[in-house]
Amino acid sequence: MRVVSVGLAIRSFQAGQDANHEKRLAAVEELWTDVLHLRDKLSEVVLFYDILLPGEYDAVYKKGGALGAAISTVDEKFINDAMRPVEMLERQRPYLGETLWLRFFIYRAFFGRLAFLINDGKRRDHIQNWKEDSGVRQLLSPAISSEMLSSVLETKNPTTIRIAINALEAPMLEEISLIVSGRRSAFESFKNAKDLQASLAEVVEQRRL
Repeated sequence: MRVVSVGLAIRSFQAGQDANHEKRLAAVEELWTDVLHLRDKLSEVVLFYDILLPGEYDAVYKKGGALGAAISTVDEKFINDAMRPVEMLERQRPYLGETLWLRFFIYRAFFGRLAFLINDGKRRDHIQNWKEDSGVRQLLSPAISSEMLSSVLETKNPTTIRIAINALEAPMLEEISLIVSGRRSAFESFKNAKDLQASLAEVVEQRRL
C-alpha cells in the first residue's frame, strides 16, 4: 500500500511540474511577443539613430522628408501607447523568473529612453546623441559587458544602436533557452537577478554622486 502511495505522490509531483513548465513556456512566449511589439512600434526611432550621425539629427528632423516625418509622431502619447501593452506582462513574472524579467525590464526601458530623447529633443530644438545620455549608460552598464559597452559608446558608426539592441537581446534569448529546456530553476533565476539588480542599483547610485 505504501509503494502505491509513493507512486501516486511521484506522479502527482510530476504532473505539477509539467503544468508549471507549461505556464513558464506560455509566459516566455508572451514575453517574446512583447519584445517584437517594442521592435515594431519603435522601429522609426531605431532607424533614425541607425542611419544618422549625431551631427545630422537636427538638420534631418527640421528638413522633414521621410526620416523627419517618421519621428514627427514621437510624442508622449506615442511612447505611452508603445509601452502600455507590455505592462500586462507583469502578471507572468512568477513564471518568467527574476533574471529574464529584469533583463526585459532593462530592454523595455532602453527603447523607452531612446524615444524619450527624440521627443525631448524636439521640444528643445536639439536631439541629443543617445550615446552621451546618462540614462542610456545607466541602463546598458549592468546589462552588457564592459568591452561591449565601450565598443558601442565609443564607435562613431551609427549602426552601433543595433549592436546595443542585440547585446541586450542575446542574454534574454539564452535565459529563454534555459527555461524552455527546463535547465533554469526558479532559485537560480532569483540569485542571478539579485546580482544583476545590485549592479544596476550601484550604477544608478554612482550617477547620483
